[in-house]
Amino acid sequence: MPRKTFSVFNPSYEELKFTGSLKLIKNDTIKKSIIRFYQNLEHINQVIANNNFNIDNIYQPYVLTNTLGFFRNKDNTLMINWKDKPAQLFQLRRIINERQIYSKSNRSSASTSIKELDQLKIQLNHYLEAK
Repeated sequence: MPRKTFSVFNPSYEELKFTGSLKLIKNDTIKKSIIRFYQNLEHINQVIANNNFNIDNIYQPYVLTNTLGFFRNKDNTLMINWKDKPAQLFQLRRIINERQIYSKSNRSSASTSIKELDQLKIQLNHYLEAK
């Protein structure tokens, strides 16, 4: 199943930055807010990419090979051995908790970003109305 994840796509900001058009905004507070917003967005993107890497390359393979008797047959079919496995069950709970922490972190970052964007829109509207 494909993952729904956050990715930064900011062609307008990149154009402003690389063409020097950001200088057209004379209000330093707004200019700094725009720059800070996109820097935060890049940071969030990196955190989520790191979280996804850990899920894909550390936790998911561990779960498939070590918890609750998951194993693959010779034909690569995923199977489960449901014998008593208290240590593996403990590990599974730990991994699920870590995944939950990653998820909460990603949602919190997205929520913060949305609030920052709302504030930035208000600042820009005031700036444009004053012109």
